[in-house]
Amino acid sequence: MGSTPSKPEFVTVLADKTVKTGQYIKLSCEANTSEVTVNWKKAGNKLQCVEGKHKVGNNDNFFFLEINNAEPEDEGNYTLNLSNDLGSVSCSSMVFVELKEWRKVAKKQEPLISTLKSFTISSEEVREIRILLHGPIGAGKSSIINTLKSIFEGHQFINCLTANADSGGKSFTTKYQKFSIGTLPFAFYDVMGLEEDENCKEIHKNKGVHTEDIINALKGHIPDDYEFSPTDPMIKEDEGYIRNPSINNKIHCLVSVIPADKISLISEDIIKKMSNIRAEASKLGIPQLLVMTRVDKVCELTREDLGKVYQSKKIKEKIQMGSNRVGVTENCIFPVKNYHEEISSNEQLNCLALQAFTQIVYSANDYIKRWSTSQKQALSVPLESRMGKSPSKPEFVTVLANKTVKTGQNVVLRCEANTSDVSKRWEKAGHTLQCVEGKHRVVHNGTTFCLEIKDVKQEDEGNYTLNLENSSGTASCSAMVLVEIGEWRKLDKKQEPLITHLMNFEMCSKEIRELRILLHGPIGAGKSSIINTLKSIFEGHQFINCLAANSDGGAKSFTKKYEKFPIKTLPVAFFDVMGLEPGQSKGVNTDDIIKALKGHIPENYEFKEKIPMIEEHRDYISNPGINNKIHCLVSVVAADRISLMADEVFQKMKQIRAEASVLGIPQLVFITKVDMVCALTQEDLGKIYQSKKIKEKIRECSNRLGVTENCIFPVKNYHNEIRSNEQLNCLALQAFTQVVYSADDYVKRWSSTRKQVE
Repeated sequence: MGSTPSKPEFVTVLADKTVKTGQYIKLSCEANTSEVTVNWKKAGNKLQCVEGKHKVGNNDNFFFLEINNAEPEDEGNYTLNLSNDLGSVSCSSMVFVELKEWRKVAKKQEPLISTLKSFTISSEEVREIRILLHGPIGAGKSSIINTLKSIFEGHQFINCLTANADSGGKSFTTKYQKFSIGTLPFAFYDVMGLEEDENCKEIHKNKGVHTEDIINALKGHIPDDYEFSPTDPMIKEDEGYIRNPSINNKIHCLVSVIPADKISLISEDIIKKMSNIRAEASKLGIPQLLVMTRVDKVCELTREDLGKVYQSKKIKEKIQMGSNRVGVTENCIFPVKNYHEEISSNEQLNCLALQAFTQIVYSANDYIKRWSTSQKQALSVPLESRMGKSPSKPEFVTVLANKTVKTGQNVVLRCEANTSDVSKRWEKAGHTLQCVEGKHRVVHNGTTFCLEIKDVKQEDEGNYTLNLENSSGTASCSAMVLVEIGEWRKLDKKQEPLITHLMNFEMCSKEIRELRILLHGPIGAGKSSIINTLKSIFEGHQFINCLAANSDGGAKSFTKKYEKFPIKTLPVAFFDVMGLEPGQSKGVNTDDIIKALKGHIPENYEFKEKIPMIEEHRDYISNPGINNKIHCLVSVVAADRISLMADEVFQKMKQIRAEASVLGIPQLVFITKVDMVCALTQEDLGKIYQSKKIKEKIRECSNRLGVTENCIFPVKNYHNEIRSNEQLNCLALQAFTQVVYSADDYVKRWSSTRKQVE
């Protein structure tokens, strides 16, 4: 007779871990018994163990999880669940992965304060630098002013009332109020917070600052202490309207303010208002920065040590999200923490605020420099021009050339025009380039125009345009700057070792005839093309018997049946299904896919969009065996359609994945059409893991689908190629290898469970 196992209890529990990128992590704990079923989870989902990355095991009553070469995507909450017939028990721990410092944070505040105190405005005609803060209610605009005044005045400044960031927050700022910073030549202008229009939410009817008032303030038409009206912006006929504003009435720098913990919750209406204001500022040539407040609310690492803000994955993600939503480049976004509950000065907090403030001051001063230069140029125009002789219409003799550089290098964009009698404007991605002191250098030497970008970072990638203009006309030319980041995954260079490895693969159980892999995803994502590609690799010729749809909005799914596609000589078979579509009665029914996972669907079953298979169907497999079930689920999405996919399709995919998790089926994601979203990858597929754009797409897919990044594999299928491509094959084979081993792990667990039962 076997002894009765003990109800599982923990003797010691998992401990939180903080590691640097590339380090090794071990989570371990001790229980009172080893007679248990072990289940590791990450962020509430079954942990998908990757060969060579994770190792799970136990030594008697000691249970452990090892993670090699820690990466940012390994950060998260890990849970160990132990269970047997007498009960179950769980314990969890957080793993924090500190990134390499991706920006430098000043350690001492005094040098920053001294620099600002000795600062001199570039033009004697300008009395003070005027900075306008705008953003949603409760973002922290007034708190920024309080924080900076506290730093320079040596005591807590709380005269500038602040709202909270909750949805019911009320804006305390009702006037166009000026706040000087001590005796320094800087002044902040605070405005009423932005809110949704009445057609968005009735509760916000006639609330918030009117965008026309902010635009008028940028242009210098609004006087100090003007009282805002949400419904009636100031017009030319109003008393106090400044009809002919000078440089001392205009705004010299626009600062958007958003709270880190509310970025994803800010309504599209408010984002649109901010974009309209920024677009007007761009036309006026006003520099724009973004200050992201409340960083301690979104990141435990930063909350514990503000000095590690630039080592935080979470803060970097929030900056990327802010950049995507507001349209500001990442190097113009500054995370800060305002004084809130603190009553004593905090040097780390001050340094962050001062670094942001310094950049604001220098950006505003650059605007004043340009204004001053244009004033001087106007006075130095040759007499004949002033007498009416027009300058030559600008034309380019040589144009800007595309550049590909590595992170940390310098890049110079250079061109030559036919005349120097022009005004110039550099743009990035359609917006006026915000030049950063020590980062950008603009040179105009006669008819030669240059832009130098030092110490290139990922966020410097993009399309740069030079606009030349004079009274005779305009001309522009553009160039792409591509930034190769450090290789963040290794790509095999030779396909033969991968093919040989797979050809020698043996399943762990002789009871299994073949590993069964199910592909699912929206129409045109590339499910059928993945099968075509892999069969082409192993069969030595282009395989096109598996029809593939395109990803256009009107695409039609060619897959009608639950069809099996074996991979030549390998004990592996793919199962293709009809594509998912928005709507209850379009595309494959999610119930059919879930039944396929469980093994109830027979081969060659014909899908019906409106009617899923039922138990009473004559071909329904009532008691499926392991050879009927699916051993690995692969979600397929197209890189160029991720952001365009309907939420309803993602919801269906999540529903299917949730059921697969319950069944213990491993899940991976293939991102197809990578060449459609990245010029670097399009030119050289071997550089796919040096591409910022591909990394962003993997992160976006991870966020939308809920899959960890190390379970997402970018691939390119054969499409217009008629010959074998080794780089394409290597990408597909690496992804396929992980699918095979994940499916085999599922079979191992099934086999182990069966032996325990016997």
